[in-house]
Amino acid sequence: MFSIPARYAQHVRSGKPFTGIEEIFSGLTRNQARAIEQYFIENGPNYYNKINSISPSSEYYEEALKWAIEYLEEVGFL
Repeated sequence: MFSIPARYAQHVRSGKPFTGIEEIFSGLTRNQARAIEQYFIENGPNYYNKINSISPSSEYYEEALKWAIEYLEEVGFL
């Protein structure tokens, strides 16, 4: 598990012009978080991510994006 301040520091060190970072979702596994991040990379609002969280060639890619959409709809984000 990571801390929000540590993740923010990683972004700043990498040169991303972040002014802050906040937790939007909690209680997710690493793979669930990656699925949501991949959805946001492709559909916004992750404007600064250039590297996929899940490769489109992964055997889990379609299943992960489907899960992300269902989760985001369930929590009222979509």
